Amino acid sequence: MPRVSKGRKQIYYETRGQGEPLLLLMGWQGNRTWWPDSLLSRLEKHFLLILMDHRGTGLSKDPLGLYTIKSLAKDATLVLDHFGLSSASVLGVSMGGMIAQAMAIHYPERIKKLVITSSSAKVGLIRGLNKKQQHAWLTYLRKRDKGLQEFIMDQLFSRDGDSDDHTTIANFISRTKQQRTPTRTVIKQFMAVQLFDSRKKLKHFHKPTLVVTGDNDMIIGAHHSEALYELIPHAKLHLVKGGTHAMLDAEAEELARVYIEFLLDDQ
Repeated sequence: MPRVSKGRKQIYYETRGQGEPLLLLMGWQGNRTWWPDSLLSRLEKHFLLILMDHRGTGLSKDPLGLYTIKSLAKDATLVLDHFGLSSASVLGVSMGGMIAQAMAIHYPERIKKLVITSSSAKVGLIRGLNKKQQHAWLTYLRKRDKGLQEFIMDQLFSRDGDSDDHTTIANFISRTKQQRTPTRTVIKQFMAVQLFDSRKKLKHFHKPTLVVTGDNDMIIGAHHSEALYELIPHAKLHLVKGGTHAMLDAEAEELARVYIEFLLDDQ
C-alpha cells in the first residue's frame, strides 16, 4: 500500500491523473474517499492528484497525542517529500483549508499556488456564525426535534434552502460510509480546529491564492472566506451562488472550471 512513514507516522495516499501535482486536503472527519468523482474526473485531466488520508483517518495511522493544524500540515509536507517535490499546488477544503493555511504560514516554500475552499482563519463557536446560522443552532438546541447527525446534514447541504438535492446527499453519505473515522480522531481534529488562528500570520504569504466559498454555506459562512480574501495579499475570491458547505459534488462543474483556470494561469 502507498504510505509515507516517519517514526510513528504512516500517512496513506493515492494518486489519479497526470500533469502538475495538486495535493488535495479534505476537511473534518474526511479522508480521500470523500472527494466526489464528479470533481476528480475533471481535475485529473490536467493534474496529478495526490489524495492523502490525514493521520487517524482512512488508512493512515493515528500516532499518540493530540493534533494541531500545524502537525497535520507537517504530515502534508512529508507526502510532498515522498514524491520528491520541493513544492506543489495545494487545495484544501474546510479543515483541509486550515491545514493549507498552516502550510502557507510554516512551510511557504512548499506551495506553488494555494486554493482554500469553504474554510476560515478562525472559527470559534457561536461568535463565528452569522445570524442565519445562529438562529438555526438556537432553534435546534431549543427543540431537539431531530438527531444531531441529521441536523448537521441539514447544515452541510443547507436543506432549508434551494439546494436540497437528494441524489447528491445520498452520494455524499455513501462516500462517508466507506471508511469511517474513529471518534477519537474526530475529537482530536475538532480540538485542533478550535485552536487554529491564522489571522495575524497570513499577511506574510505572497504566493497566488484563490479563496472559494458558497453563499449558502451554513457551516462556515461566506463571511469567513471574505475575511480570508482580505487577509491574504493579492488573493482572489470566487463566490459560488447557492453553494453549500458540501458543494464539491453538486457544484463540481463550476468548481473544476474555477480551479483549473486559476491553477493553469501563468501568473
